[in-house]
Amino acid sequence: MNGKCSNNDKKARILAWSKENIPIKIICKRKGRARSTIMKLLSSAKGLPSNAVPKHKFGAGRRRKTSHAADTFLRIEIQQKPQLTALDVKNLHPELLQNVSF
Repeated sequence: MNGKCSNNDKKARILAWSKENIPIKIICKRKGRARSTIMKLLSSAKGLPSNAVPKHKFGAGRRRKTSHAADTFLRIEIQQKPQLTALDVKNLHPELLQNVSF
């Protein structure tokens, strides 16, 4: 989906096209998305009011191995010493990177 509009705008456009009885195949071509993606959006919008757009689901994906604070600390250290390898950084800070594999 190209353009500078938000995801909600894109979803709303797809839902509007569906209400105008534009075939799913045409919507897929217009938006450059797979049929399954469009169908999932339409099925999640079924129980909502006519002008509502389904919200984004949060929490997908695996959990972080490091905290944002640890990332910031490591980024600063690597910027100060660019010659360090990933293994060097892990050996310098085993407590921060104990669950991270290289």
